[in-house]
Amino acid sequence: MRLTLFLSLALLFHAAGAGAAVDEARIAEVLRSVDAVVANSSEFIVKKEGEITLMRTALDKSQSGMARYELAYGLYEEYRPFLKDSALVYLDVCIEAARKYGDYDKMSLCMAKKAHICSNAGMYVESLGLLAQIDTAMISGVARIQYYVSMAHVCGEVAYYSPLADYNGKYGILARQYRQRVLAEADPRSADYLVVKEQTLQDAGDTIASMAVNDYWLDRVEHGSHGYALVSLYRYLEYKLRGDTTNMFVWLGEAVIADIRNGVMDQGAMWELANQLMLRHDIDRAYRYICFTSDCAARFGSRQRLSSISPLLTTIAQEYKADAEMSDKNLRNTLAAISVMSAMLATAVFFVG
Repeated sequence: MRLTLFLSLALLFHAAGAGAAVDEARIAEVLRSVDAVVANSSEFIVKKEGEITLMRTALDKSQSGMARYELAYGLYEEYRPFLKDSALVYLDVCIEAARKYGDYDKMSLCMAKKAHICSNAGMYVESLGLLAQIDTAMISGVARIQYYVSMAHVCGEVAYYSPLADYNGKYGILARQYRQRVLAEADPRSADYLVVKEQTLQDAGDTIASMAVNDYWLDRVEHGSHGYALVSLYRYLEYKLRGDTTNMFVWLGEAVIADIRNGVMDQGAMWELANQLMLRHDIDRAYRYICFTSDCAARFGSRQRLSSISPLLTTIAQEYKADAEMSDKNLRNTLAAISVMSAMLATAVFFVG
């Protein structure tokens, strides 16, 4: 009976060990895939730049006002995750075209999107100033939803990053109010709705319902697209909440790979991956990834992203220093042990002789 119990426990622990090994193998595979796409990142950037050049040529040849709006809006979409300043330039072209032809909805839509870019880059005063210029009584449809989304975003950012308790509370309440307006008025199939819905459920601790939203969203995006990168990042958060390390890395890797393949320079997923690797003490890879992210953020022009990257770089530098000191200490200990063993061996040889 005891032998049977011992064998059962041994098999159980062996199975658990095998499962852990498989998990590590999957994580290693994900990281190798990320390494490969990072190594080829310049190719994706060249491709992105080529597509943008064709669109800019078409805009330069365009004469019609609203045709110029559509072409400029397409350029904004291409530049939005690629180069912040260029995205803002083409939104200004859109705003001017919409104003000229009296389309207040389109003008307001682009102003709200401009405000969203500003808040992403840490330009909160500019973002709130742009949104204050929009007369909400005169807008409807997607323009109204974008206004709510942009207000929720900038208020949430101010609440999170402000060192002042009054701002944390006031803007936190406003952010929640605008998210509720998105849920009340947006198309439930839209990305705007699904992002807010999943965030809200996650914040409430209802991870079953939030994962169901993510499943629905994942089924409706093109694999490998920029939208796929976003839903993958949220799926990573779902597994992080569950403490599922393996699937965390799988979906974070999916987000990173999709971002790089789409020429995305504003890379929150890569920053998070470097952070997770630091926690696993994979210092060399974390350093390479955070340097890559830093270069991309500098190119994109995100003040907020660069300020987020800086503390992680400092932590990595400290880890490197600690590892070097530990290596020196281990080397000294090893040399001392070898010296002692050599002396003991010489003594033994003397007595044996």
